[in-house]
Amino acid sequence: MESFALPRDPLTGRPSLRQAEGSGSGRLIGNPRARELCPFCDSQIEQQVDRIAAAAGLDHWMAASVRNKWPVLTEDQGRHEVLLPCLRHAERLWDLTDGEVARFLAFWHRRLEACAAGERDLFPLMIMNQGEMAGCSQPHLHSQLIGLPAEPDSWGPRRKRVRARDCVICRGDGTTSPIITRQGEFTVWAPYHCRTGLIRIAPESHTSALSAEQLRELGPLVRRVARASTTVMGTLDCSLMLFAWFRLDRAAAHWHLELVPRKTAIATVELSTGFSISSIDASAYAAAVSRALTRG
Repeated sequence: MESFALPRDPLTGRPSLRQAEGSGSGRLIGNPRARELCPFCDSQIEQQVDRIAAAAGLDHWMAASVRNKWPVLTEDQGRHEVLLPCLRHAERLWDLTDGEVARFLAFWHRRLEACAAGERDLFPLMIMNQGEMAGCSQPHLHSQLIGLPAEPDSWGPRRKRVRARDCVICRGDGTTSPIITRQGEFTVWAPYHCRTGLIRIAPESHTSALSAEQLRELGPLVRRVARASTTVMGTLDCSLMLFAWFRLDRAAAHWHLELVPRKTAIATVELSTGFSISSIDASAYAAAVSRALTRG
């Protein structure tokens, strides 16, 4: 099947995605009736959304994937799903139990594999936004899986920097940057020049073989780090991004997660240059998040 070519800005050359019209009409962030009207809660989901897949529990759905009502790509262009960790109303990652977040990240893997295995050879992108500063319109915690027709321009250079022969995570970023914690096979660190409290999480040993079991094990750690880092930064909002490459020709790339507390908007100088502005001392920040993790 012929892939869809993303339109590009004629001046910058950057690709663009167009969201379906009416995307603002269902906005519930800040609405005092958000819990009552939430389209993702158990009382509403059967009537208001089109379920794609689910992980079943004993007496209820444990996690579900539904079609995005306002997708940035139509079905003939790519894929855009909303993944729900639970059907009860939870708004923060730390509102979930360790078991729920572990199952949810394992469910991520199931949907990522389904996206990558399709005949259109889509590039799967998994993100989670929490709160208004992260761009959410719905307060109910959710992730988004976007099956892009091409690898994002910014991911190519990143992929090359984390390949086996000269992986910057193995060579320095994950070993000489201030370490926040180590748990099992995973290292959590604050990279130098970290804008708004960026945190990276990756397997300590170089690996490209992202598995459901790894994500299941990682879930409770991500939950704890999200709560600790946002507490230190003085915000409740954050973004979580998974960088993993499912194509065989990219199999040497070291997979990793980035967690970003969201407190401030992107500055104009950052928009105009592509540069990031850092006002955080990474060592002091890593120490503060580590202490917050210890306090629980």
